Amino acid sequence: MNGIMFIFSDLLQLTGCDPWQAQCIETLTLLFVFAPIVAGLPLALMAGSGALLLCSHVILTFQDAGVRMLFWLVPAWAALALVYYLYQREFFLSALVSGVGVLGLWFVRHAGASSFYTIGAVAVILVLAVMMLWLKGHGGRLFSGEAGQLLPEEAGYPLMLLSCVISLAAIAIAAFVGGALSYYLLYAMVAWLFALLVYYTVKLM
Repeated sequence: MNGIMFIFSDLLQLTGCDPWQAQCIETLTLLFVFAPIVAGLPLALMAGSGALLLCSHVILTFQDAGVRMLFWLVPAWAALALVYYLYQREFFLSALVSGVGVLGLWFVRHAGASSFYTIGAVAVILVLAVMMLWLKGHGGRLFSGEAGQLLPEEAGYPLMLLSCVISLAAIAIAAFVGGALSYYLLYAMVAWLFALLVYYTVKLM
């Protein structure tokens, strides 16, 4: 346990947390993440504890801007859940990658283009893009078995892949031109999400 916390402390220092912030987050991690694992508590409790840890880190790192971002993140997650249960899986993946793009633009504005957070958002988009290409080449199947069929065989991939390209392009433009532009690119990404909503809603009819 001590070894894990030592490694975690080094990671926190790399993210730019000062010693006091790092100590607070380490304490929250010990109480709400590792303790449930040791006690054998349900996975749902550990997931909730992890979410609490993440929110604590955002608030400690970004202060007021982080709190405002979390306020918007709650309805965003709710909307993504509605998309998952009511719409096609293609729309969910397109909305998910576009949402990560919006988050990446926020990180460019508040943390910098070369920050760990921005690089992490870009990495997530790239992983999702690779997964989409894999699904396209394997008939929507991520792995063998019925549970591995994430998308129907007739699923359309152009909009999903286009969402990846648009998200990466928006982050790249914001990083190259400057963080101030990311504010306006956020509206462009929201407009793209609305266009996806209209398209997939019509497709349901």
